[in-house]
Amino acid sequence: MKLMIYDPLNINVENLTLTQVANITGLQIELIEKFVWLGLIDPIGEDPQTGEWIFPKEVIPLIQKIMRLHYDLEINFAGIGLVLELLKKIEELEARIRELKNMITNP
Repeated sequence: MKLMIYDPLNINVENLTLTQVANITGLQIELIEKFVWLGLIDPIGEDPQTGEWIFPKEVIPLIQKIMRLHYDLEINFAGIGLVLELLKKIEELEARIRELKNMITNP
């Protein structure tokens, strides 16, 4: 499967429907729904007219990361949640290290 790389900053709207997310990422709606049920991504609401889930545009790079982990590292979708949680924790720790280094060098 060819992964579509898409820059969310080029999206002209702040929020996307489930169908739009599927079209942008090239994934089937059912797979995106699976990501929601596994807790990998979270909708921010529903379209009042269609009942379709709404996502922030920032979900696009997260879905791209999920697909890279799945295809490049062959991690199953259930395990990706743990990997994403650990990556987030690493980012938080790195930010704290930068903050502490800044405090030391600029008292």
